[in-house]
Amino acid sequence: MSTNFCAGQNNAEDSRFTGLKKNAIHFTPGVQALTLSYERKLWHPKKENPFFKTITGRFEGGVFQAVLNAAFSDDSEIHSFYALSVSGITGKGKNHLEVGFGIARTDHAEKIYCCLNTYYDIYPSIGYRLQKPDGKFVFRAGVSHPRYTYISVGYAF
Repeated sequence: MSTNFCAGQNNAEDSRFTGLKKNAIHFTPGVQALTLSYERKLWHPKKENPFFKTITGRFEGGVFQAVLNAAFSDDSEIHSFYALSVSGITGKGKNHLEVGFGIARTDHAEKIYCCLNTYYDIYPSIGYRLQKPDGKFVFRAGVSHPRYTYISVGYAF
């Protein structure tokens, strides 16, 4: 006859961060840009307490106004961009820090960060994310290129 006395084992498993939903769609209305993003969870570590709880990849597209260039020239046209980025997300509860980088293809590169040429920019991003573990509502705010500052709402599934 065998008895299992590992009652505490399930409690440790239940208290671990279960992660965010695998997919999310974000809409970013803003002063500088209007974007739509698709985000996919790429990696969720198995370790007990990693710094980055989730690594995501994001594809986004949208339009923006070259605000910085418009201040110094007559360029006030609307420009389009597409971007691929990778972000690390920290935090166990509903409040998270997002840190990432990406590459954007624009029809009007502004040479703010590290320009590869006149159409591609490598850019950093940092922001706040409100999303409960396994929650569906996503709120994001931060700084990124070519949107500069952003506030977005989304749905995770």
